[in-house]
Amino acid sequence: FTGGTPASSALYTPAPVKYNTAGNNRWAYLTVNMLGCKNKDSVSISVKPVPNAKYTVNSAEGCSPVNVKITNTSTYANGDIFDWDFDNGTTSNLKDPPPLVYTATGTDSIYKINLIISSPGGCADTTTQQITVHSNPIVSFKSSVNQACANDEVTFTSESIAALSWKWYLGDGTTSTDKLVKHKYTSPGTYTIKLVVIGAYGCADSV
Repeated sequence: FTGGTPASSALYTPAPVKYNTAGNNRWAYLTVNMLGCKNKDSVSISVKPVPNAKYTVNSAEGCSPVNVKITNTSTYANGDIFDWDFDNGTTSNLKDPPPLVYTATGTDSIYKINLIISSPGGCADTTTQQITVHSNPIVSFKSSVNQACANDEVTFTSESIAALSWKWYLGDGTTSTDKLVKHKYTSPGTYTIKLVVIGAYGCADSV
Protein backbone atom coordinates (compact mmCIF):
# COMPACT_ATOMS: atom_id res chain seq x y z
CA PHE A 1 0.00 0.00 0.00
CA THR A 2 2.25 2.76 -1.29
CA GLY A 3 2.17 5.72 1.06
CA GLY A 4 -0.12 3.94 3.51
CA THR A 5 0.13 2.46 6.98
CA PRO A 6 0.65 -0.49 7.08
CA ALA A 7 2.77 -0.55 3.94
CA SER A 8 1.82 -4.16 3.09
CA SER A 9 -0.17 -7.14 4.29
CA ALA A 10 -0.17 -10.91 3.71
CA LEU A 11 -3.76 -11.29 4.91
CA TYR A 12 -6.59 -12.25 2.57
CA THR A 13 -8.60 -9.38 4.07
CA PRO A 14 -6.08 -6.78 5.20
CA ALA A 15 -6.65 -4.37 8.04
CA PRO A 16 -7.74 -0.81 7.22
CA VAL A 17 -5.01 1.29 5.66
CA LYS A 18 -4.42 4.87 6.77
CA TYR A 19 -3.08 7.53 4.39
CA ASN A 20 -1.71 10.61 6.14
CA THR A 21 -0.70 12.57 3.05
CA ALA A 22 -3.11 13.96 0.49
CA GLY A 23 -2.58 13.03 -3.14
CA ASN A 24 -4.02 11.27 -6.19
CA ASN A 25 -1.32 8.67 -6.85
CA ARG A 26 -1.81 6.16 -4.07
CA TRP A 27 -2.09 2.54 -5.14
CA ALA A 28 -3.25 -0.58 -3.32
CA TYR A 29 -1.69 -3.77 -4.77
CA LEU A 30 -3.20 -7.20 -4.29
CA THR A 31 -1.08 -10.27 -5.20
CA VAL A 32 -2.86 -13.64 -5.35
CA ASN A 33 -0.75 -16.79 -5.26
CA MET A 34 -2.82 -19.98 -5.49
CA LEU A 35 -1.33 -23.26 -6.70
CA GLY A 36 1.57 -21.38 -8.14
CA CYS A 37 -0.62 -18.92 -10.06
CA LYS A 38 -0.02 -15.24 -9.61
CA ASN A 39 -2.10 -12.23 -10.40
CA LYS A 40 -1.89 -8.59 -9.56
CA ASP A 41 -4.55 -5.92 -9.45
CA SER A 42 -4.47 -2.28 -8.44
CA VAL A 43 -6.89 0.33 -7.22
CA SER A 44 -6.37 4.09 -7.39
CA ILE A 45 -6.74 5.78 -4.02
CA SER A 46 -7.48 9.50 -4.04
CA VAL A 47 -6.64 11.03 -0.67
CA LYS A 48 -8.18 14.46 -0.11
CA PRO A 49 -6.54 17.05 2.18
CA VAL A 50 -8.18 17.65 5.53
CA PRO A 51 -8.30 21.27 6.76
CA ASN A 52 -7.04 22.06 10.25
CA ALA A 53 -9.34 24.56 11.97
CA LYS A 54 -7.51 26.83 14.42
CA TYR A 55 -7.83 30.42 15.60
CA THR A 56 -6.78 32.67 18.45
CA VAL A 57 -8.60 35.49 20.24
CA ASN A 58 -7.09 38.59 21.79
CA SER A 59 -9.32 38.28 24.87
CA ALA A 60 -11.13 35.19 26.15
CA GLU A 61 -12.36 36.68 29.45
CA GLY A 62 -13.17 40.10 30.81
CA CYS A 63 -15.67 42.58 32.14
CA SER A 64 -18.62 43.56 29.96
CA PRO A 65 -18.24 44.59 27.21
CA VAL A 66 -15.48 42.29 25.92
CA ASN A 67 -14.05 43.28 22.54
CA VAL A 68 -12.87 40.15 20.73
CA LYS A 69 -10.62 40.08 17.69
CA ILE A 70 -10.23 36.69 16.00
CA THR A 71 -7.04 35.68 14.19
CA ASN A 72 -7.53 32.72 11.87
CA THR A 73 -4.50 30.40 12.04
CA SER A 74 -6.12 27.46 10.23
CA THR A 75 -4.48 25.29 7.61
CA TYR A 76 -6.72 25.23 4.56
CA ALA A 77 -6.75 25.09 0.76
CA ASN A 78 -8.29 27.31 -1.88
CA GLY A 79 -11.98 26.58 -2.17
CA ASP A 80 -12.45 25.54 1.45
CA ILE A 81 -15.58 26.89 3.13
CA PHE A 82 -15.51 28.71 6.49
CA ASP A 83 -18.54 28.49 8.76
CA TRP A 84 -18.35 30.66 11.89
CA ASP A 85 -20.97 30.65 14.64
CA PHE A 86 -20.36 33.34 17.26
CA ASP A 87 -23.06 32.16 19.71
CA ASN A 88 -24.60 35.64 19.80
CA GLY A 89 -27.11 35.18 16.99
CA THR A 90 -24.63 36.02 14.23
CA THR A 91 -22.60 33.90 11.80
CA SER A 92 -20.05 34.47 9.06
CA ASN A 93 -18.50 32.68 6.08
CA LEU A 94 -15.50 35.00 5.90
CA LYS A 95 -12.02 33.59 6.40
CA ASP A 96 -11.23 36.49 8.74
CA PRO A 97 -14.38 37.61 10.58
CA PRO A 98 -14.88 41.18 11.84
CA PRO A 99 -14.28 42.15 15.51
CA LEU A 100 -16.97 41.14 17.99
CA VAL A 101 -18.39 42.72 21.14
CA TYR A 102 -19.80 40.45 23.85
CA THR A 103 -21.83 41.79 26.79
CA ALA A 104 -23.31 40.53 30.04
CA THR A 105 -26.07 42.06 32.11
CA GLY A 106 -26.89 40.98 35.65
CA THR A 107 -25.07 37.64 35.49
CA ASP A 108 -21.90 36.35 33.87
CA SER A 109 -22.32 35.09 30.31
CA ILE A 110 -20.44 32.40 28.40
CA TYR A 111 -20.22 32.39 24.61
CA LYS A 112 -18.73 29.63 22.45
CA ILE A 113 -17.21 30.59 19.12
CA ASN A 114 -17.30 27.63 16.73
CA LEU A 115 -15.45 27.32 13.41
CA ILE A 116 -16.04 24.58 10.84
CA ILE A 117 -13.86 24.37 7.74
CA SER A 118 -15.16 22.13 4.93
CA SER A 119 -13.31 21.17 1.77
CA PRO A 120 -14.90 20.53 -1.65
CA GLY A 121 -13.86 16.89 -1.24
CA GLY A 122 -16.09 16.49 1.81
CA CYS A 123 -13.37 16.67 4.48
CA ALA A 124 -13.96 18.91 7.49
CA ASP A 125 -12.52 20.02 10.80
CA THR A 126 -13.98 22.04 13.66
CA THR A 127 -12.77 23.92 16.72
CA THR A 128 -14.45 25.86 19.53
CA GLN A 129 -13.26 28.45 22.04
CA GLN A 130 -15.10 29.94 25.00
CA ILE A 131 -15.51 33.62 25.80
CA THR A 132 -16.43 34.47 29.41
CA VAL A 133 -18.00 37.88 30.04
CA HIS A 134 -18.32 39.07 33.64
CA SER A 135 -21.17 41.38 34.53
CA ASN A 136 -20.43 44.81 35.98
CA PRO A 137 -21.78 46.15 39.26
CA ILE A 138 -24.55 48.73 38.91
CA VAL A 139 -23.67 51.99 40.62
CA SER A 140 -26.24 54.16 42.38
CA PHE A 141 -26.30 56.41 45.43
CA LYS A 142 -28.48 58.91 47.23
CA SER A 143 -27.73 61.97 49.33
CA SER A 144 -29.58 63.08 52.42
CA VAL A 145 -30.10 66.58 50.94
CA ASN A 146 -29.48 68.39 47.68
CA GLN A 147 -28.89 71.73 49.37
CA ALA A 148 -27.21 72.47 52.67
CA CYS A 149 -25.63 75.27 54.63
CA ALA A 150 -21.88 75.46 55.14
CA ASN A 151 -20.73 72.99 57.83
CA ASP A 152 -24.01 71.04 57.69
CA GLU A 153 -23.49 67.30 57.63
CA VAL A 154 -24.49 65.59 54.36
CA THR A 155 -24.87 61.83 54.13
CA PHE A 156 -24.14 59.91 50.93
CA THR A 157 -25.36 56.29 50.80
CA SER A 158 -24.40 53.79 48.12
CA GLU A 159 -27.32 51.81 46.74
CA SER A 160 -25.14 50.03 44.21
CA ILE A 161 -25.77 46.41 43.19
CA ALA A 162 -23.02 43.77 43.34
CA ALA A 163 -20.42 46.26 44.59
CA LEU A 164 -17.53 45.01 46.72
CA SER A 165 -15.69 48.30 47.19
CA TRP A 166 -16.46 52.01 46.90
CA LYS A 167 -14.49 55.14 46.07
CA TRP A 168 -16.15 58.51 46.62
CA TYR A 169 -14.95 61.79 45.17
CA LEU A 170 -16.80 64.45 47.11
CA GLY A 171 -15.99 67.44 44.91
CA ASP A 172 -13.87 69.39 47.37
CA GLY A 173 -10.76 67.21 47.17
CA THR A 174 -12.03 64.77 49.78
CA THR A 175 -12.33 61.05 49.03
CA SER A 176 -13.67 58.07 50.94
CA THR A 177 -13.80 54.28 50.56
CA ASP A 178 -16.76 53.76 52.91
CA LYS A 179 -20.13 52.53 51.69
CA LEU A 180 -21.88 55.31 53.64
CA VAL A 181 -20.18 58.70 53.89
CA LYS A 182 -20.96 61.67 56.15
CA HIS A 183 -19.30 64.88 55.09
CA LYS A 184 -19.36 68.61 55.88
CA TYR A 185 -18.71 71.24 53.22
CA THR A 186 -17.05 74.24 54.84
CA SER A 187 -17.20 76.60 51.87
CA PRO A 188 -20.29 77.65 49.91
CA GLY A 189 -20.43 76.37 46.34
CA THR A 190 -21.72 73.67 44.05
CA TYR A 191 -20.02 70.28 44.36
CA THR A 192 -20.16 67.36 41.98
CA ILE A 193 -20.11 63.95 43.64
CA LYS A 194 -18.66 60.91 41.88
CA LEU A 195 -18.88 57.28 43.04
CA VAL A 196 -16.83 54.45 41.55
CA VAL A 197 -17.70 50.90 42.59
CA ILE A 198 -15.75 47.70 42.00
CA GLY A 199 -17.39 44.28 41.81
CA ALA A 200 -16.19 40.73 41.23
CA TYR A 201 -13.24 40.20 38.84
CA GLY A 202 -12.39 43.90 39.14
CA CYS A 203 -15.36 45.00 37.06
CA ALA A 204 -16.36 48.62 37.67
CA ASP A 205 -19.11 51.16 37.19
CA SER A 206 -19.28 54.86 38.05
CA VAL A 207 -21.66 57.78 38.23
